[in-house]
Amino acid sequence: MPNIATNSVIPNLARGFAGPGGLVGRALTAADAAPLTALSDEAGWNQTRRDWTIMLALGSGFAYFDGARPVASALALPYARVGAAPPTGFVSMVLTTASWQRRGLARTLTARCVDALDAAGCVPGLDATPAGRAVYRTIGFSDAFALDRWRADAAKRVGAPPPPGVSLRPIGLIDAAMVALDAASIGAARPSILRELKARRPDLAWAAWRDGAVVGLAFGRDGRTAAQIGPVVAATPGIAVALISRALDAVGGAAIVDLLRGQDEAGALLSAAGLAPVREFTRMFRGAAPTVSGLLVAAAGPELA
Repeated sequence: MPNIATNSVIPNLARGFAGPGGLVGRALTAADAAPLTALSDEAGWNQTRRDWTIMLALGSGFAYFDGARPVASALALPYARVGAAPPTGFVSMVLTTASWQRRGLARTLTARCVDALDAAGCVPGLDATPAGRAVYRTIGFSDAFALDRWRADAAKRVGAPPPPGVSLRPIGLIDAAMVALDAASIGAARPSILRELKARRPDLAWAAWRDGAVVGLAFGRDGRTAAQIGPVVAATPGIAVALISRALDAVGGAAIVDLLRGQDEAGALLSAAGLAPVREFTRMFRGAAPTVSGLLVAAAGPELA
């Protein structure tokens, strides 16, 4: 199974470009993680410095700077092909500090990320807020499906068991079968992301097995304000419920789950655990949406798909 693409395979787009009001735009490096974290903190987002660091290592980013301070950003994560169709790539971390909003900075940086993903042979995708959705439609993105962010300050233990014949086990080695199952859910392979999530919160990484085959996965990670559960992929709703329950039981505090709308059994489990919807996203693609299996239950988050 191929590894995730890194910024080394994205063609060298222009590294410096002028912005309005004397801003200077440029490509990002790993050294920018700390100031970029301040930008996402200002917006109240859940990402940590480690999130920025891994995304910059595996993807390509652009920002406008006012001196040394980034005032707007956008990232592109190119994922790996798993078949004949082009793989998904993801646009994320589209941010603008309050004093520079409504000047077209985010739109321009998003266009650069789209160009980077096009050059890498990926179909650009993103998770849009209601306000962002209207903007992305004007640059060629179309709706694919809706997600709801569920959150609780202190998730309750529910302890939902797996269906008969299914066992849940902590994930040890992330093998080819697990990578393939995840890839079937989003239309691209991202083994480096799965390994990163497993390393960060091994207590949230669970696999469901039936008759010797893996039929479900759950991962999670720490966040600035809450642990994020996801991605969750599962062959049946009952398997999804058991995996989410096991991960939530391990969190023991504030938790976030970005649940695909229509996953009613998982939604009932989240409600029983004290989570409630707090915002919505629309997954959008520019070009033909990837063919996926329908296994995806909860996303990894707007920055990771």
